[in-house]
Amino acid sequence: MVAVIMVIAYAMYILIYSKDKIATKIRNIALYTIPYFILLFLVSFTLQNLKITEFPLWKGSEPKITNILKGTNIENHGRWNKEDASIVEKYNYDYEEITEASEEIIKERLTTTPPLKLIGFYIKKFALQWSVGDFEGTLWTKSDVPDEDIIVDVSQEIPQIIYTFMMILIFLGILNRKNNKETQEMNLFYIILYGYGFMYLITEEQGRYSYIVSWVFVILAIEGINFLLNKKNTKKFNENDKLENVV
Repeated sequence: MVAVIMVIAYAMYILIYSKDKIATKIRNIALYTIPYFILLFLVSFTLQNLKITEFPLWKGSEPKITNILKGTNIENHGRWNKEDASIVEKYNYDYEEITEASEEIIKERLTTTPPLKLIGFYIKKFALQWSVGDFEGTLWTKSDVPDEDIIVDVSQEIPQIIYTFMMILIFLGILNRKNNKETQEMNLFYIILYGYGFMYLITEEQGRYSYIVSWVFVILAIEGINFLLNKKNTKKFNENDKLENVV
């Protein structure tokens, strides 16, 4: 269901960056949103009829707000915690009661927590979500596996170095966006990344959740590489120009 972020991102891209008339923009958005929802409905209906799933794909065994509830737990840094997870059993999986109770707890946490503490919480939560280069892959690969059964001990250091270098390239690319008007298509990937970033800021924090959008980093890093290449070419051109003037 996180694909909805992609649907929203593409719609925003068409509305903001497309030079077509508004009627054409709406038509283009409909051309991919309608098939998406039709396919989603057909797959969900098929899975339910085959008794593979109990609920529709857009409705889990518990309300989505429970994920947001965990994401507001300051003491547990917005991660999974027994306190919030037990609310489902506490209200016997009743959707309405769970939703009402979750809303009350979320409201209380956001309104009674000192502003500075709340800001610090979300900064830390954001950092935890995006700071691990392998998206906790190493942790889950070796989870509950005895040391003697590990043939190749996967190190987190190499992925972290690559990830850090990639983040630097992305940052350079963002700085260069104002000067680069030719590749407007890249803005779609920025919108996708911002969309997932905002969603993970609200929902439960787990490093592995952001793995689904990790491919965007590779594409955005190209902007940073282009920035460095342009800098190098500009410097070389200036040096050649100065040399010709001297001659």
